[in-house]
Amino acid sequence: MNPMLLVLPVALAGIGIGTAVIADSGDAYVERVVDGDTVVLGDGSRVRLIGIDAPEADEPCGKRATEALRELVEHRVVTIGDPTSVRNSDRYGRLLRYLDTSVDPAASLLADGLATARYDSTDGYDHHPREEEYHALGAAAVAACPTLDRNSRWYDKPDKYRKHLRDRRIARLERQRQREERAERREARRERREARRKARLERKRIEETEREQERIERELENSSPNDYGEGYGYEQPDGGYTGPRCYDPGGVTWHPC
Repeated sequence: MNPMLLVLPVALAGIGIGTAVIADSGDAYVERVVDGDTVVLGDGSRVRLIGIDAPEADEPCGKRATEALRELVEHRVVTIGDPTSVRNSDRYGRLLRYLDTSVDPAASLLADGLATARYDSTDGYDHHPREEEYHALGAAAVAACPTLDRNSRWYDKPDKYRKHLRDRRIARLERQRQREERAERREARRERREARRKARLERKRIEETEREQERIERELENSSPNDYGEGYGYEQPDGGYTGPRCYDPGGVTWHPC
């Protein structure tokens, strides 16, 4: 590995001046984490971690993998490993390297189920010294999402898995909409039934009021004096009393109030 490619920005204590130091000991400064298996060094070189494959930042579990690697290496000095059995760079021009701090970040992602062990002699690429360890970690880990689980039908199919999640979300929203519509229809039916019940009660009250009014009118008509001072069906006991009258129950007989 060419140590001139690895540049470490250092802030000089007390004077706040930024400078660049050539890392001739195999150390380098990680300026930025791109995703769960790719970083950018202080000199702009892009490094792809050897032996693992993590989801892209915009794929399922991608944010989690990116954040996990970011916590381990971003804005830190790391030790660069350059095994002789692995070619220098991939087809995208990224340097193929191990990164190490107090832990092996690649191994950490594998143990957390945020990456899979691949791009090694098991799938047609170069053998690397940590290959067996990485596969053992991946086999023992619980995948953080189906696209990282070799036993899942979604393994290595992030686009299809995203579509699957989107379709499930749409179906769930549609079921919720249908439930709400059914609830609204039930409520509308209940309100219509209640309105009909109230209308029946109101008609009944009006009919009872009308019948009672008719009964009172008939009773008053039967108890009113005619032009000759004679009652309808009975004679007034006082011979034509015209003062206030108090009716007995039934409204037929009365007496002066």
